[in-house]
This record gives sequence, C-alpha cells and structure tokens, in this order.
Amino acid sequence: MPDIEPLATPKPEPFACPNCGARYTLVRAEADRMSVSGQIVCRSCGGPLNGRESRFVLKYFLVDRPKIPTRAARGKQ
Repeated sequence: MPDIEPLATPKPEPFACPNCGARYTLVRAEADRMSVSGQIVCRSCGGPLNGRESRFVLKYFLVDRPKIPTRAARGKQ
C-alpha cells in the first residue's frame, strides 16, 4: 500500500470583497483534478470573487455585510 500524505489543515483568514467591503472568512482547500471551478459572486453586491487559486478551491463564508447608509443619513450629508 503506498504512503499517502495527509492534506494540510485549511487555515481560515479574513477577506473583504474588493467591490463593496463585505467581510468574509476565506478558506483555501486543496482541489482534486476533477474539481470544477464555477463563477463565485459576492453575496452582498454580486461582484465577482475568485473561485480558484492555483491548486486550491476558495471558499467564502459571509461574516458581515457592509453598512449601507439610509436615505435619511444621506440627506444630512
């Protein structure tokens, strides 16, 4: 039986959407050769996010949506 090297434990890291600033926890997971990388979008603004980085699949977990000013607050500016 061949030796199988264990997969590295994913390390979560903070990430902010470059379009709207929504905060995510980002986890990189090793992808196998059969993984399909589809388009990923921000759950807050719909902007594009990278779904893959080299041999890793990127997984985003929404932590906080950006604060959108209310109509009343915009009128006072």
